[in-house]
Amino acid sequence: MLKDFYDTHNLSAAVRQELADYLYDEDRYEEAIPLLKKMVEAQPENFTYRKQLLYSFNETGRTEELQAGLKEADAYFRSGGRWNHDTASELGAICSTLDFDNEALKYYEEAIELLRKEITVWHIGGLPGSSCTEYPILSSYYRSLARAHSALKQTLEAVK
Repeated sequence: MLKDFYDTHNLSAAVRQELADYLYDEDRYEEAIPLLKKMVEAQPENFTYRKQLLYSFNETGRTEELQAGLKEADAYFRSGGRWNHDTASELGAICSTLDFDNEALKYYEEAIELLRKEITVWHIGGLPGSSCTEYPILSSYYRSLARAHSALKQTLEAVK
């Protein structure tokens, strides 16, 4: 019923977002999927829409679409200069929530590597105080990496 409504009405982006949030929050994932697909298509850089779409695929058992969505998100963010430690960490968090722990592990390792390179550049470049604000973020990435190792029963790697 709602699908017919938003298919036949020209809803603003804000109204579409409100409707998608409502459907998602009410666990009406099947109804949210078509709307979220259109929202991701219109704003592919929006992580909130992507997360909700991927989680909705998961909740409805759409494994193939979930895996394709993760691949598409990875490809999109790796292109056009969008790839950075924040993006890698976001994808790691999505994978971790979905229990794709091997994938989460790879993303967190990459996020750490990217941020460590940025910190090194800041030290060499002599930008005052820049790197010190990044240490708590780096620490959180290591914590997430340890959780991913732990989920995979890799205790030794988790505590390294």
